[in-house]
Parts: sequence; structure tokens; C-alpha cells
Amino acid sequence: MSFEINRITGLDLESLVTRPRVSHAVSEFVFLYLNENLLVPKRILQSEKYHYRMVLSFSRPIPRPNKILYRSPFATATRLYIPEKGFRTVNRTEKWAFLSVVADDIDQSITPYEYSNVVFYMLTDFFIYNFKSVGETDFESLRLGMDRKRIERFPFPAPFEDQKYTIDTGKFSHDWESYQKLGDSALTSVKDEYLKHYPY
Repeated sequence: MSFEINRITGLDLESLVTRPRVSHAVSEFVFLYLNENLLVPKRILQSEKYHYRMVLSFSRPIPRPNKILYRSPFATATRLYIPEKGFRTVNRTEKWAFLSVVADDIDQSITPYEYSNVVFYMLTDFFIYNFKSVGETDFESLRLGMDRKRIERFPFPAPFEDQKYTIDTGKFSHDWESYQKLGDSALTSVKDEYLKHYPY
């Protein structure tokens, strides 16, 4: 089974500077852990016919009033997890899933270990929502089985190059009005803008 993890945030300055400054490798570590300890034993996502792409979306804050109806078993007053129903098949050989967390308290200060728990809940919520065989798993024991010491060895804050958000090789505009007036000349490199706020 081949897989890929993508991470997305909002296309605005606040989202850029408040996103988790955690290495992309932490997300992969969590997925591989779940694959070994949950997916392989239950024969989920093991087809060699497909490449699985899990897209993790991070948004803040929770909208007020909150009109998100889905209630994850892992939801808290400050974190809401929203899975997608099933996969989207792309080019016949890829299956994409979009998993979201909308939170008041996930920002640039979140540590690799706390971030790993967020990704764990995002993924397991998706599996519960889509696969009946997952429902009776002892998720708390499974979560505590992750190697915390190894996770905490990932650099933090991670360098920009290690974060690998989908937008990182692109450009964005500070506001729509400027882009309408100036076109592409109003666009700023995501990396250049990020490095105005952080040293690396």
C-alpha cells in the first residue's frame, strides 16, 4: 500500500503564521503507526491497485455560531474533527480523502507530540466514520502506544522546508482587492512571507 500525506491551511497571512510549525514527517509517522497497528490487522486500505492520499486541513477558529452538525467522538469544546465520507477516486489509480480539524487552540505553538495526537484523532475519526470494523477499537490504548520520545525528537519549530504544506511552493495575495488591481504583481511568495515572521 502506497500513501501520501498532504497538509493544507487557509490562503491568508494569519493562517500562514499560525499554522502548526511541525515537521511533515510527524504526520507520516502517525499514519504509518496506524497502518501497522490498525489498518493492516483489519485489512483496510491495503490494495496495491491504489495510491492513497490523505489531505489534512487545519482551520481556526471554530465559527460562532457553530453550524457544524457532525460530532466526532474525539471532539472537544475547542477542537472539532470533520471526516469525509469515503474516498474520491482520481485518475483511476488514486484515492483521496479530506480530513479537517477546526480548532480554537491549534496554532504555531503546538508541539510535535500534541500535534501527533491531533493527526491521530483526524485519521481515526475518518476510519470510524467509514469502516464499521474499526468502531470497537480501544483508541486510547492505541494512541498511548505511539512512541512519544521518538516524536519529540523531531525538530521543533521545524524549518520551513520540513513543514511541506501544499501552498509552500506557491504565492498568495494579502487581499483580493490588491490582486484585482495589480494582478500577479500583488502576489507574494509563501516562503518569503513566512520568513519575514520566523527565522527559519
